[in-house]
Amino acid sequence: SPSSPPSPPTCLMISDDNKRIAKNTVFMYFRMAFVMLIQLYTSRIILDQLGEEGYGLYNVVGGLVVMLTFLNGAMVATSQRFLAYELGRNDHERLRITFSQSFYAHLFIAIIFIIVAETAGLWFLNYKMVIANELKNAANWVFQFSIASFIITLIQVPYGALITAHERLDIYAILGIIDILLRLGVALILFKFSTTSRLIWYAFLIFCVTLVINLAYIWFCRHKFKETRLVKKIDRSIFKSLTSFLGWSIFGSLAWIGKNQGVNIVLNTFLGTIINAAYGVAMQINGAVNSFAQNFISAVNPQVIQSFASGNRSRMIQLINMGSKTSYLLLFIIVFPVFTNIEGILKIWLVEVPEYTPIFLRLILIITLLESLAYVMGTAIQATGRIKAYQIIIGCTLLLNLPASYLLLRLNKPPYAVFFAGILLAFIALIERIFILYHFIPEFKPKDFLRKVFLPITITTLATIFAYLPINMLIAHWGLRLVIAVGLTISTSLLLGTNETEKKHILNISNKLWIKLRSSF
Repeated sequence: SPSSPPSPPTCLMISDDNKRIAKNTVFMYFRMAFVMLIQLYTSRIILDQLGEEGYGLYNVVGGLVVMLTFLNGAMVATSQRFLAYELGRNDHERLRITFSQSFYAHLFIAIIFIIVAETAGLWFLNYKMVIANELKNAANWVFQFSIASFIITLIQVPYGALITAHERLDIYAILGIIDILLRLGVALILFKFSTTSRLIWYAFLIFCVTLVINLAYIWFCRHKFKETRLVKKIDRSIFKSLTSFLGWSIFGSLAWIGKNQGVNIVLNTFLGTIINAAYGVAMQINGAVNSFAQNFISAVNPQVIQSFASGNRSRMIQLINMGSKTSYLLLFIIVFPVFTNIEGILKIWLVEVPEYTPIFLRLILIITLLESLAYVMGTAIQATGRIKAYQIIIGCTLLLNLPASYLLLRLNKPPYAVFFAGILLAFIALIERIFILYHFIPEFKPKDFLRKVFLPITITTLATIFAYLPINMLIAHWGLRLVIAVGLTISTSLLLGTNETEKKHILNISNKLWIKLRSSF
């Protein structure tokens, strides 16, 4: 209408959105760099203080709780999708109602989880898992504290999803740093406790840290966002949409957890807690490395959902292609140097390296690289709300990890064989996601994705491998090889993995950062 102010140009909105992504990425990368260094050092202390068997026990028992808490992952995805969608529509009243329904749903899920964990979970822990008799008591205490930690995290999920939907990732950065510092403090005081009670005290103190951090998230949201004022009634329409979306998300989350923690439990049933220590160390490093891609995705995801909600499909497709390629390249810059020099890194990092850790980590990193291409695609599919077919197809593919792992170990194959099955299934799932996204959003073209994303990352990967081969043969010291590998992957990623527009954008950002650094001194 004539009285309405003119809409800002699309290019200006996109520019502002890109700036917000860049700003949030900087916050998340600062958090990631700090957290990763402290986390790896903390893991070294924990492994040394608890020993291989104690560390493996904590990893697998915590994994059992995670397997029982697949509802949490589903609820996170559901809450983030619905809250970001309402923000994209700019409907603040409906946003408040949606938040309230999400909160009530989490309370209901918490009650169900307690019942399942304290019955089926306890039975499986005490009668099916391979745990030494002298560690049975500690295992049960770890289990109970893990349940309590999850309940607190579950109730906090709508608040965390709201922070992400509002793109206030600076809060994640600050609280993430506080969280890891508290966990480091826990690790540093473990020596004060007796060897027999150390594992129990560790579980209790980690529970205390979880409580403090999650209460901080809730406090921030209650003071900053008006929509956290709960509506004291159930909105049947929104609650039905939430639970319907949740129902299929549960299946997808169960498949994801089964792929990771389920395999860990299968390894335990065949080989005991020692092998879980190797798996736990490998997953710890993989989690730290994967945070490079995940932090970037946290900055992109809200805009993918909001672009769909506002009908801006071209912007959404741009974010899918840019996000998928950038996620892979950011991850590759870290994965390749770690992959090629893992033995040296582990010797410096750990006092004693559990058997199979290097091969476990290498294969898990390959799986993570493949999965990084699917992060943004998954968000785009969830934005459409049509997730039934997606969850059935991808979920069934990922769940094949469990029978495949069981069969391989039953046939006396080496423990690392389970990850070869994981690599194959991750690749199949990637292909499935591409065609599902094309079916739901016809504007997304698989050929364009292969040309703009898959081709440049394939060229970058192969060029890096062949360029590194003579370096690996000529240079003996792993530390020097590591430094060269980092420089090599950065160079090939920038030269071969980005187009001219992206190179100019990166150069402009670098120049601005350099100017700010110079002016601050």
